[in-house]
Amino acid sequence: ASLMWVAPAMAQRGQKLKVGDPAPGLSISEWVKGDETSIKAGTTYIVEFWATWCPPCRKSIPHLTELKKQYTDDELRIIGVTKEEPDVVKAFVKKQGRRMDYTVVIDKKSGTDRAWMKAAGQSGIPTAFIVGPEGKVQYIGNPLSDEFDATVEMVMSGRYNKKLLDQARSHIKAIDRAREMKNWAQYDTLTKEVIDRDPRIFYELILDRVDVYMLEQHDPAKAYAYVNE
Repeated sequence: ASLMWVAPAMAQRGQKLKVGDPAPGLSISEWVKGDETSIKAGTTYIVEFWATWCPPCRKSIPHLTELKKQYTDDELRIIGVTKEEPDVVKAFVKKQGRRMDYTVVIDKKSGTDRAWMKAAGQSGIPTAFIVGPEGKVQYIGNPLSDEFDATVEMVMSGRYNKKLLDQARSHIKAIDRAREMKNWAQYDTLTKEVIDRDPRIFYELILDRVDVYMLEQHDPAKAYAYVNE
């Protein structure tokens, strides 16, 4: 209950919502389809803002439904949020049937819209927010984009954290320079620093290290030792 009121208040104070921030709460007047829920740790959420009159929103409905079929409710929960009148929404959802097979809710006095859309500086629909299992926003944008699909896949596999990726960008450039200059001491130090932040996110650097040891340093023993480690 506290999340439902704290998040709208945060948005009203002018604070901006961006990728990497904790997800706001939900202020819902009616759960049209699906069980009531809140944003809970351990589950990935897609919170999509839409409307029955919006053609791109209607286009995203079967796409979200197909996406939802790939995961259980404990793994992924999709919540479609609209500010329209209940009678309009209920009739639309009923007509969609199983083509709209995810949670549909009606915003309570635009509280959820303020906490998510307004706080993130978004005005167009459909707009989707991906919230990772740690409870932080990992994507804000169009649910019909290729980036959206790729982000969902990486978040669901535990291989995505945009904040960490952004923070590591300068290190990645330095790693590329060290590799180009064959400064292997610096290469080892920098890659270890990045990998230690989260081996799941930076697993490609682990594979890269094996290639470097084997093919560029011509040191199979070092490569095998690293693989074993």
